[in-house]
Amino acid sequence: MKDSKQILLYVLFLPIFLMRDIFRSNRSLIKKIGWILLILILFLRTWWGAVNEVKSIVDSTFFDVGILDKITHVPVSGTSMLPTIKDGEDITLHSPKKYGLARGDVVSFTNEATGGLHYLKRIVGLPQEQISIKNGYVYINNQPIVEKYTLNKLPSFGNTFLADCEVVTVPKGHFFVMGDNRTVSFDSRAIGFVDKEDIDGVIKSDQKLEVLNESQRVTIVPKSIQAETFLKKLNDTRYKEKISLLVTHTTLNQLATQRAKEISDNFVSWKKDSVPVADLLDKIGYRYNLVHEYVTFGYLDEATILSQILESTTQKDEFLSTKYTEVGIGVAEKTDGECTYPVISIILSWPSVPTYDQKVVDGWLREVTVTNQLLSNMQGWVGAVGADQDKVRTIIQYAAEENQIATRIYDKMKKSEWLTQKDYQDVKRYDELVILNNQLVNEFFRNSIQGITTYPEGIRRL
Repeated sequence: MKDSKQILLYVLFLPIFLMRDIFRSNRSLIKKIGWILLILILFLRTWWGAVNEVKSIVDSTFFDVGILDKITHVPVSGTSMLPTIKDGEDITLHSPKKYGLARGDVVSFTNEATGGLHYLKRIVGLPQEQISIKNGYVYINNQPIVEKYTLNKLPSFGNTFLADCEVVTVPKGHFFVMGDNRTVSFDSRAIGFVDKEDIDGVIKSDQKLEVLNESQRVTIVPKSIQAETFLKKLNDTRYKEKISLLVTHTTLNQLATQRAKEISDNFVSWKKDSVPVADLLDKIGYRYNLVHEYVTFGYLDEATILSQILESTTQKDEFLSTKYTEVGIGVAEKTDGECTYPVISIILSWPSVPTYDQKVVDGWLREVTVTNQLLSNMQGWVGAVGADQDKVRTIIQYAAEENQIATRIYDKMKKSEWLTQKDYQDVKRYDELVILNNQLVNEFFRNSIQGITTYPEGIRRL
């Protein structure tokens, strides 16, 4: 580095030395001008590059020692800092080396835990302070604090790094950071402390430490988590991203519930040793090709849990992956001293043997029955006087194709066989045929045929 700086300085001043020597020479004025122009032509581009490089080195040095500010304008993606910073809002970050870091400052940082992305959070805990979370509130040195910046005064819950009623001490040179949208933010509660050296931008704040009075506290109202509701919200997101939908079933929900209870009963060892969910599945003989678990804590509803997942880059990639076909969700209560809170386990699975929802299987059986009935009825109209034979033939043709598809899909599901890409294409074709045949049947029978007034829709989206 020292040699490169010496070379830059030499290149920077060489043209000046050469022009000085030319002016001192005994050459004529015209020759001096000619030599100077030649030097400018030969050295101008290199010289200008050296000037910019020297400027960059000087700026970098001044930035490192905190003399210069490094202003960065960036757009924000995500809702973890609501209401302070909105999704899509442009913000201006300043140099933490020039302005320093203090409690309440909003900081930008990146490290291994963020997957290389820049996270934007608020400094809550300072070096050497003890941090804990109890009954929805953050405690610093065993004192509950006032946090006026949080969204709608939402409660704060712990996570895998800092669970409720646990106490951690912030190391020197590190900070404990959290998002203002507490139930969504993926922050130090999950990823741990943030090294001062990983912070590259700051928005200064004048927040002061204020202890919360007993009269200011509110009681958290427990929320009930429903697996079907979570699945619908997750599948809505996957549908928007054009990703195949997940299914859930009693077995996987039971496994997730058992897993949540296992974590609740053995939290210390689970957290310390990171006992994988695969151990539980192997123990009970659940066969799978791939499995992934997400664990969170607190009285959270389904939309909040999904937002929490999408806030984490690594979790988002897993939950929006095409690798998995099933999901289960389980909840178990945990009591730790004065803290009581739910442990929530969500398991994504790509099973070795597919386990189809029984409602879906029964739905396809109904489709087989309906199409057989339609074919039987339509055969009686072949050659009938006054009947539109073109429509009769078309309805029979469509119904026969529907029956073949429904029978094949039902048989595969009943035998727990995987559906192929062609099967999924046939399911789409089946839905198209249902719409076409509904119209033809209603036109042909003028909505008055006995026994088949409308064509049952059944359960067709898999």
